Amino acid sequence: MFSNYGDGQKVGMEYFQPFEGQLSLSDSPELIVLQMRNFDLRYVLDLLLSVPDIWIEMGYPDWIRTFEFGMPRPSFDKVPSDIGGYADLVFLHKYVGVDAITELLRQPSISDPEKHQVLQYCYSHAPLLLSSDIDNENLDGDYFVALELIESYRSKLLGSGFNPAEIEYQELAAKLLKQLEALGKG
Repeated sequence: MFSNYGDGQKVGMEYFQPFEGQLSLSDSPELIVLQMRNFDLRYVLDLLLSVPDIWIEMGYPDWIRTFEFGMPRPSFDKVPSDIGGYADLVFLHKYVGVDAITELLRQPSISDPEKHQVLQYCYSHAPLLLSSDIDNENLDGDYFVALELIESYRSKLLGSGFNPAEIEYQELAAKLLKQLEALGKG
């Protein structure tokens, strides 16, 4: 599936459509983490934005499972910013608009060193977590999933335990820095 992505005329939903049946039969947290561990960020995000059946039924507990399965994350200082190992957090923050980082930090099953590493990555790559008009243009139901589906899913997650994500760089960077400092003192 990955080996041909981007090589031809088909990308986004059109490319992934033939694989939807297989993908929707998989355990979603495990499938997402498998993709995160093996592929780059853009590919994993394109997959998630193209095949909503992977995540549309996932609730708060499923995302917590995904965060836990995703540990340990790749060391951000040894890999480029486009590493897929943080795609779950980027997807939820940037596209869905929920604060996945804080929820990951609340998990007692994730060690403080792992939390620190996640925060360092997110702080160092904060612009990756922010949505732009260009990102939203592709959420048209043709290239990627429709923005309306994402907004409906955001409402579902906000009602199940997630809080809204920061959408301004200064707010996000300040929050991440404060979380890093708090974790350093703990």
